[in-house]
Amino acid sequence: MHGSADLEARVKSLLYLLLAAPLLRPVVVYGAGALTPGYSHRRDFLSELSAIGAPHQGIVSLFGPGLTGVALCLAVPVLWRSWSESRVALAATALLAVSGVAYLGIAAAPCDPGCSRAVMGPRMTIHLVSGVVAMGALVAGGFIFGLALIRSRPWLGRLALASGLVGSLTYLYFLGAATTSPVPGLIQRVVQHAGDICIVAVALATLGRPVKPAGDAAGVEDEPPRSR
Repeated sequence: MHGSADLEARVKSLLYLLLAAPLLRPVVVYGAGALTPGYSHRRDFLSELSAIGAPHQGIVSLFGPGLTGVALCLAVPVLWRSWSESRVALAATALLAVSGVAYLGIAAAPCDPGCSRAVMGPRMTIHLVSGVVAMGALVAGGFIFGLALIRSRPWLGRLALASGLVGSLTYLYFLGAATTSPVPGLIQRVVQHAGDICIVAVALATLGRPVKPAGDAAGVEDEPPRSR
């Protein structure tokens, strides 16, 4: 019993990392933005703070997309086991897994200085595609997870639904207005912070649920022993 409880506690500790990521990243991002001459959170993209040659590239990349990607990827097995009886939650978990991998792609392939699309080399292409996928999968996954939470954890479900909806609609607008809007950085931050709120809601809801053993992860009972 104690071994099982200790294992569950260690597994659930990954959810605290998932909680920490969206709380720590804004501190690092807005701090780095304030320390970067000429940088505007309204006008400039998040990726410009971790672009090649940026003054605080390393720390922003590590605690921005890097931490978010690692936290999502490590939390996915916990979410999968905790919500294995809900197909809606499992679909949302799959989207969060895609988002986590894409955030790691953002960190691994930083954009060129200024994040200009004038020269689209392989690294810049990976960065842009990863960015589009990461944010889209995050807010969509958060919204769908809200549907799974609405009965068991109503207030967290409503929080995830509202944030996911706002994030998804803003994301669709961002796709078309990223190069024409005078405040693309502000629009991008609305999407990112909406996704952050979804992450917090999902992590808090999952902390109150038991983590099923690996054999029960798909919601299938163990096969009874065969008679000899």
